Amino acid sequence: MSITAETAQEHAKDLAVLCCRAEAGTVITPENLEDPAIFLDLEESGLLEFSEDVLTIEQVLGTTLKKTTDALIPLTKELLEGVSEGMKEVHLNEKKRS
Repeated sequence: MSITAETAQEHAKDLAVLCCRAEAGTVITPENLEDPAIFLDLEESGLLEFSEDVLTIEQVLGTTLKKTTDALIPLTKELLEGVSEGMKEVHLNEKKRS
């Protein structure tokens, strides 16, 4: 389920996950992102797994997918063009997911 711009703003520091399959060249908007409120359920069901290099919502908005990517894939620098060099990946031991 995609999120709204308002939800993206409220969850700007949460991890970014694609809600739906997206084609290479897609510019990431809130409509491309999964609602962080359901991450725990998705993890518990085995549908979602986070690596240590997942970016936050605020880091991915406006970036472009390098390749076609399936739904429920956490977004990393390797998948995106336009991630600012000043942006650091969020390491799970430093970031608490909602």
